[in-house]
Amino acid sequence: MPDVVTVSSVANLEDLKTNINKLFEQGKFAEIIQSVGMHSILMEPEHMISDQDNLYHLVLNLIKKKINREDPKRYSSWLTAFPSLLNRIVEEKQIVTDAASLYGLASRTDSFGPFSSLDEFYFWALDDRRLTLDQIVKYIEKTVEMYR
Repeated sequence: MPDVVTVSSVANLEDLKTNINKLFEQGKFAEIIQSVGMHSILMEPEHMISDQDNLYHLVLNLIKKKINREDPKRYSSWLTAFPSLLNRIVEEKQIVTDAASLYGLASRTDSFGPFSSLDEFYFWALDDRRLTLDQIVKYIEKTVEMYR
């Protein structure tokens, strides 16, 4: 069960960014989504979408930095190979998190073809909460494992 996110940890944008970094290092992805959502509720509507976009880009960059730190020599080639690796997961019907997420990916791939980049996959998955952040990270980690 996710930890409780307090209003004081999300009211200030800079504190929220610091908290997101800390939660990311602890692998608390549900709490990151809660924090961004709570922050959005507290914000003026004209800032909400921009802030959410910036915060989700921050999380994507944290994911990329973590992978780059683990294997900096292979990072750029993995990033280029990501679409084909993810497509292979779908084609081989590998269940990374659960069958529902695989079916969602397969449906999207059947309709629009393979993803063109990590960024496209990440923002597609976040849109309408198609996948949880935890599932997104697991799919990304699976492609890193396949690339090694």
